[in-house]
Amino acid sequence: LFEEQLDEILAKAKKEDTDLLEAAGAVGTAAHDWLEHLIKAKDNEERRHELLAKFPLDERAANCAVAGVDWMVRHNVRWIHTERKCFSRKYGYAGTMDGLAFVDSCDDPDCCKHEFKDRKSVIDWKSSNALRVSYLFQCAAYRQAYQEETGEDIKDTWILRLDKETGEFDPWRREGQAAFEEDFKGFQNCLETCRSIERAEEW
Repeated sequence: LFEEQLDEILAKAKKEDTDLLEAAGAVGTAAHDWLEHLIKAKDNEERRHELLAKFPLDERAANCAVAGVDWMVRHNVRWIHTERKCFSRKYGYAGTMDGLAFVDSCDDPDCCKHEFKDRKSVIDWKSSNALRVSYLFQCAAYRQAYQEETGEDIKDTWILRLDKETGEFDPWRREGQAAFEEDFKGFQNCLETCRSIERAEEW
């Protein structure tokens, strides 16, 4: 009897863990989708008002969305592209960049350590419970591909974390050419490792 009860308890616990993960994923997805729709409505005032009157139903997703809007307002963000496909002929990879925008500094020294204006920046929303180094490599890949395609110069990268569990918002800015080159080198190393693994597995 005890073993049966224990099996039942373990099965319930496992299901609860799965439910929590799915709920957390839903929070991040809802916030990301809402923000994407708001950005796409940048030239449609009626649609913007409609979205601002109806935040995501989940309180955590709504908190993420409100924090995202607050970040955009405080940094005077002017969107150039959202969900922009980009392709690198030189290195042979493709991806979809969350956004590209002009960004100004805010008055919070913990966020912006010095004043700046009109910095063309790659923007990437991340639904996760931590900031990860791999995000830097991913954004550097978008930046390289876009610059190859257009010849335009991008100054910075912003990784904007939406916490799936708490609804907290965490902005991370990567500034300048030297940082970009270091991050892109990391991406190239990962890309070559993946391709080496694929070649070995094919053999």
